[in-house]
Amino acid sequence: MKRSALIGFFVLISFFSLFSGLDAANINAIVQKARTQQGSKTIICSPNGEKEGTVSLEEGLKELRSGMVLHLTPGYYNPKEPVILEQNNIIVESDGSDNVCYLPLTVYGKDCVIRKINVRWIEAGDVVIVDSKTNWGGITISNGGKKVEAVIFNTITHGMSIYADKSDITIAESTILRAYEPKEGGEVEAAWRYNTHVRGVYNIINFGKMEKKGDVTFERCILYSGSNIFSVPANGKMIEITLDNNIIYAKKGIAATKEKSVNDLKDLNDFFGVKLKGDNIHKQPTFLKELNVKADWQLYTDTLTLAASSPGYGKNIGANMGPKNMPVPRENATPEKKK
Repeated sequence: MKRSALIGFFVLISFFSLFSGLDAANINAIVQKARTQQGSKTIICSPNGEKEGTVSLEEGLKELRSGMVLHLTPGYYNPKEPVILEQNNIIVESDGSDNVCYLPLTVYGKDCVIRKINVRWIEAGDVVIVDSKTNWGGITISNGGKKVEAVIFNTITHGMSIYADKSDITIAESTILRAYEPKEGGEVEAAWRYNTHVRGVYNIINFGKMEKKGDVTFERCILYSGSNIFSVPANGKMIEITLDNNIIYAKKGIAATKEKSVNDLKDLNDFFGVKLKGDNIHKQPTFLKELNVKADWQLYTDTLTLAASSPGYGKNIGANMGPKNMPVPRENATPEKKK
């Protein structure tokens, strides 16, 4: 085996070993690796390849191979066909600004990284997503019937669709927020669908149907809904949900079916397997700017940064917002302001 191939082999093995038992130390190591990892080559794309030193998305995808970096500059991408990336060990990134890469991002390769990007929505499986934002649809973790291990860290979104079957999924120091309060009887439960992605009106976290046990952990997250938090799938008891030091608030219920709604964390056991760890704050948080319950899009620094008077303030809960409406590593953030 050539030396370069041998090095790549051991890097891959070390990445797998990090996923073995996702405690706080392992998550920090995974996140640090995702933030600093470099590829064998970086392909820089812009819409139509109009910027100097860039190529079009179509040209970039022809060049993309496993182990490379796909850097998308912000702008309106208009691919003729859906962009589905199936290469392994790739990194997809942008410039870390709030400027949007207008395309849905689907990444189905193994051991991939998505970082520092503001994109319409993300669908992925074996992935680490860090310091990112979806500004329209949300994030879908889908496994295609196979076991996947995913980490979402310091990321903000309106909602998630999670297919946890046989998989291990950890969402940490992230914010899932949709303050919009739907009118009673005015809208259907799933208003938008794209492939496996569902954007729910009533639930901010939608679970797919289960056949075998899967584990989903929320650690130091803000889960905020103007309606409900969790949908309840068939065989929901096969999902083991761990809630560890989160802020959890729902205007209506934490989880609900047509027959029953629960609004106490302990009652989640009626629908799922549940582990409660640490101090999960089940109170309404307050932010620097008051949320508008009639508006959909509110993923901004002032509407995501806890006020000093808020429950959970100062405990590193939720995504760490920088001054320009994007999450940034905690050491680079502006201090939380008083309100």
